[in-house]
Amino acid sequence: MGASKINHYSTENIQLAQLANALGHPARITIIKTLKENPYLRNVDFMSVLNLSSTTVHDHLVKLKSANIVEFQYFHHEYRINLVPEILDEINFFLRD
Repeated sequence: MGASKINHYSTENIQLAQLANALGHPARITIIKTLKENPYLRNVDFMSVLNLSSTTVHDHLVKLKSANIVEFQYFHHEYRINLVPEILDEINFFLRD
């Protein structure tokens, strides 16, 4: 949050700001839409979906994970990604409110 005074804001508003920040890139929106249609994709699947390097894809996935939008399941030499089910409800609630 930089130099802002986060103690002036509610926990809910801070979490919502982190969520909005994580959604603030077209590649991450594409990742979420893709996961809604195909749950449990592998990290390497997004390289072809997004036409980006593995490092860039990883950075986007980590940003989504830190905002608790996606979860990782680790396997040998790869990991699978899925949406956190409750997050879609939170996004919908915010947009309707």
